[in-house]
Amino acid sequence: SCTVTPSLPAGLSIDNTTCTISGTPTVLQNSISYEVTGTNNAGSAKATISIRIVSSILVTFDTPNSNGSESVTTVNIPVTITGSQDCSVSYTIGGTATGGGVDYTLVAGTLNFTAGGPVTQNISLTIVNDGLYEFNETVLVTLSNLVNVSPGTNQSHIYTINDDDPAPTVSFTTATQSIPETTASVTLTAQLSSASGQTVTIPLNVNASSTVSGSDYSLSANTIIIPPGSTTGSITV
Repeated sequence: SCTVTPSLPAGLSIDNTTCTISGTPTVLQNSISYEVTGTNNAGSAKATISIRIVSSILVTFDTPNSNGSESVTTVNIPVTITGSQDCSVSYTIGGTATGGGVDYTLVAGTLNFTAGGPVTQNISLTIVNDGLYEFNETVLVTLSNLVNVSPGTNQSHIYTINDDDPAPTVSFTTATQSIPETTASVTLTAQLSSASGQTVTIPLNVNASSTVSGSDYSLSANTIIIPPGSTTGSITV
């Protein structure tokens, strides 16, 4: 005779003579160990097996990546199952772009598929055209918590937001300045035509025919740094 513990998943059975396990499972499960015991006139023997039941229906992003201009307001990222059945899949959000309405709007969520319903659903991503000159940024969407469905080829999708803003131009706030020799210092300010999403470093080249650095003047720095989001930066002369 043959026995198995714990009880087999619904839809599976064990042959009492051959100890063969067969059938069509009706539930999904992660890997579980079972102990099979065979007994005859000569005694008994035990064997341990593992059974993991996965769905033949797969879920996947249609493509692993895509991209578009920052000026594109709405982006649909399709997720498809390979057959029709009740199932669900959640998704998480990551990447180099900032959510919450800064670079985009999208929160983690769940897609619910139903038997007889559409096999493709879209995750809708709203892009913010922020007007900042910046690096291209990414939104990473990853599938998780699969229920009654198995993972397909593409379990994550990277959407790249292509920046479409021109680099700002830089100039001094004043073309010339003059001060009495008795004045201790003067502020030299550079300004951008628009704010940048990157740190702007402006190297300074001093041309002076009758002055010597450290003798007639000194600079507090050889570069002007303008941080992201700002339009001006200064040094002291």
